[in-house]
Amino acid sequence: YRDDYGLKRVVPLQNNAPVILDLGANIGAFTLLAAQCFPKAKFFSFEPEARNYASLKYNIQLNNLEGKSWLQNSFSIWRDIEKTNGERKLKHPAMFPTQLTSRLIEIYTKDKGEIVLDPFLGSGSTIVSAYKLGKKGVGFELSKEYIKLSQNRIKDTQLDLTQKKEDLIKPEIYNKTVFDIPDILPENSVDLVITSPPYWDILTAKRS
Repeated sequence: YRDDYGLKRVVPLQNNAPVILDLGANIGAFTLLAAQCFPKAKFFSFEPEARNYASLKYNIQLNNLEGKSWLQNSFSIWRDIEKTNGERKLKHPAMFPTQLTSRLIEIYTKDKGEIVLDPFLGSGSTIVSAYKLGKKGVGFELSKEYIKLSQNRIKDTQLDLTQKKEDLIKPEIYNKTVFDIPDILPENSVDLVITSPPYWDILTAKRS
């Protein structure tokens, strides 16, 4: 949907959507046209040329990454993501490395205080990254053991020399299910969701 006709066809579907994603605009045509139709929306394009063109013409700053980092992150496969030694010691069966959650937050958010939600929090990597990057992390988790783990990881977070703990935003962690989210978070209040759905008992099954 990168031409005028295509965009007009999807406009009715996008009225309530705060994000428009363009996975490959040659010169940012889709992004530029979308900017005219949805001036309050957030726009993401994985084509560096489109990003730069759109930024110059409409002053659209998609995130706070410099050009080199944006170009590296636009690759289809990230081969440099790995767990730290500390994360391996946590022994969670399916945890995100904070290197991954931090990169996603840096790409898909811009402003301080934006809300990053993980409805299946697990070991808490999402809110750890959100905390370090000045965002407000919100997590929902049924396991009290993993809630404690997440709380401890936040408590033990090592900040950069330029960061002050009082300037960061304390995350909110709820021992509730995803069905409780509408009762807790206002509609359209979340800026980014990072999660992986639960695997039931498959993670405890014997592996071949």
